[in-house]
Amino acid sequence: MIDLLDELALEDLDGDQYDLAECLGMESYIKLVRTFSGSPINVPMPDTITLKLRNRKIREERNKHSVRELALKYGVSKRTVYDICSYKSNNH
Repeated sequence: MIDLLDELALEDLDGDQYDLAECLGMESYIKLVRTFSGSPINVPMPDTITLKLRNRKIREERNKHSVRELALKYGVSKRTVYDICSYKSNNH
């Protein structure tokens, strides 16, 4: 049986599928279709997937910068900086 995905081109797609394939490239788009076809996929917001990294960087930089500087740098409140630093010291 022929696998038409092997012959699929960008111009064969419409709407969101076209946009997705254009963004990813056809090879990655086809791999995505083969892997996740029929499944709902959740694409998280950037802040969600970088939360652990942000918190780790705040803890690493705490001794080099003031709470105020860290809050401004990472776009969080001073309370959040305190909570992040306190969480690390209480749980690790």
